[in-house]
Amino acid sequence: MKKHTLQALAVLKVYGFELSLVLLSTLPLLHQPTVLLPLNSQNATTTAVLGDLDGDGFPTPADCDDNNPNTYPGAPEICDGQDNNCDGIVPANEADADGDGFMICEGDCNDNNASVYPGAPEMCDGLDNDCNGIIPANEVDNDGDGVRVCEGDCNDNNPDIYPGAPELCDGLDNDCNGIVPANEADADGDGVRICEGDCNDNNANVYPGALELCDGLDNDCNGIIPASEADADGDGVRVCQGDCNDNNATIYPGAPELCDGLDNNCDGIIPAGEVDADGDGFFVCEGDCDDNNATIYPGAPEICDGIDNNCDGIVPLTEIDNDGDGFIECGGDCNDADAGVYPGAPGLRRPGQRLRRYHSARRAGCRWRWLFPLSGRLQRQ
Repeated sequence: MKKHTLQALAVLKVYGFELSLVLLSTLPLLHQPTVLLPLNSQNATTTAVLGDLDGDGFPTPADCDDNNPNTYPGAPEICDGQDNNCDGIVPANEADADGDGFMICEGDCNDNNASVYPGAPEMCDGLDNDCNGIIPANEVDNDGDGVRVCEGDCNDNNPDIYPGAPELCDGLDNDCNGIVPANEADADGDGVRICEGDCNDNNANVYPGALELCDGLDNDCNGIIPASEADADGDGVRVCQGDCNDNNATIYPGAPELCDGLDNNCDGIIPAGEVDADGDGFFVCEGDCDDNNATIYPGAPEICDGIDNNCDGIVPLTEIDNDGDGFIECGGDCNDADAGVYPGAPGLRRPGQRLRRYHSARRAGCRWRWLFPLSGRLQRQ
């Protein structure tokens, strides 16, 4: 064994013992062990060795942690949260700022959030909690409405849709309660919803601004049914359908013609048989047998004119001029069998008779001729 010259470096006083710190050789201090030798001590029986406790080749005080072989001057930094190279600085990526037990160098992708670290459970926070480089799709807020799919956003492509959103008139479930309000429906597919003013969502012809049809409905939803679409008389036909009198249920296109003097079928023509040309209150179709004479109609009183005034098909006998003298019995012909006898006829002498004198008198409208024959007996002619 090679002997070395002792060189006293310092004198230390430990627990009442004076110790001399010496080197065993003249080699550089950092490469040789150091020993403490007792000085002037009667009870000392051993020596204390101050050397390289962790075997990393560096003794104290140069080694800033002589209990860790990974720590010594110039050592490579490893991911352990220690100042391995004894430069007085722990690298920033070896910190565990959020106290989640993981350092940045261990893969903690956000050291300011304790819920983010490798293997962490994914939470509905829009973060890559498990540090796998992927944010789950249901944690994304694509529409920027502040609510994620995992928070209940039922349509993440529409910023008007999220839990608690106000319902809009758009036919969508804006508040994500699973229900589209009834007034947002477009049941008839006319492109207009009830909340947009569709006053009949079961009829595609009815919506605001629609053309008015001849259907008796308020097609344009202005609250008014056009007068021409009314069926006031309830005959099933509207004015706009050609009803030429909507106050009479017997008048409409195609209606049967009645004997009422009206254009029942709305063809613009009143049948000739329904005209009252003489103004007696009766039509031909009602039995007026002469519509050019106001004294002739069914039930009319018979007058002495030789006509069937009451239209019963019979001219009264008293109105017939049987002898053709131009006078009828009701008109004063007192002998309708003798054409020479009528009111105002001239007096005549019968053959074989001699006229003595002539008297005239009124009887039954006739003028009587009194003849005094030769026999002297009064006779009537």
